[in-house]
Amino acid sequence: MKSKASSIYPPDTLKGLPDLAIGQCCSLKLKTDTLRVWLCRVAGGVTIERYNGRRWEEVAGNCYDTGEEG
Repeated sequence: MKSKASSIYPPDTLKGLPDLAIGQCCSLKLKTDTLRVWLCRVAGGVTIERYNGRRWEEVAGNCYDTGEEG
C-alpha cells in the first residue's frame, strides 16, 4: 500500500501554490527533475510521482488522499 502523500504535502498548503500545469482532474503544484506533486481539483487529494530514469511513477497518495479520516 502506498503511503499517504497528504501527510507530507497537506492539501491546504498546496492550494495556495500556483498551478504549474493542469491535468484532467489534478493541478501540478510542485515539480523538480525527479518529483511531481499533484492536487486533485475534484476530490481534493494529493499524489506524489517520482521519475525513475525512464518514466514517472506514482509513489504515494491518490485523488482521494485528503488527509481526512473517513
